[in-house]
Amino acid sequence: MNLEDVEWAATEIRNEYRRILEKEDLKLLKKVSENNHMEYSERMLLSCKLLALLEFRNGENWIDVHPVLRKLLND
Repeated sequence: MNLEDVEWAATEIRNEYRRILEKEDLKLLKKVSENNHMEYSERMLLSCKLLALLEFRNGENWIDVHPVLRKLLND
């Protein structure tokens, strides 16, 4: 596997999420990427279930956007 393969796989994953996520979801992801704060809502729970948001537990619980999806936030 080389860098080109990794980029291809990342693009495929982003394309799948692009079909699923709505504008409001992208706004939520962008907000989370800026502050890593959990604000429980139906939309946030769905994003966690879709693994668009990943929860981390090291000391205090916090979340961040799936690394592959960061490029979507700049589109």
